Amino acid sequence: MSVGGPRLEPPAGGIGFLGAPVHPDAATVDADLAVLGSGRQRYARYCQEIRNEYAHVPERQFRSRRAETLTTLLEHEHLFASPQGRGRWEAAARRNVDAEIRQLVPLNSV
Repeated sequence: MSVGGPRLEPPAGGIGFLGAPVHPDAATVDADLAVLGSGRQRYARYCQEIRNEYAHVPERQFRSRRAETLTTLLEHEHLFASPQGRGRWEAAARRNVDAEIRQLVPLNSV
């Protein structure tokens, strides 16, 4: 447990098939992040899946930390590792993430 409340790390991560550490390449990174550039309905399902994964985190803390994480993500020059990923998903991903941040922030302002 981290200071200040529940951890925001996934229950299991960084370990791949057969228990080997994951060292993703550009295609793997892009495939993992492709959901960020998906259509509106799929992105909404993804957001709900993330919230379900962190159901143990209180709402206000979840919203604050999620918005902080997404804001940091948008500060990167590119979200996707490959030129193909950037061409295919970058613009939609930035729109989706920006819209999610705007939905998360109002509760933080209260």
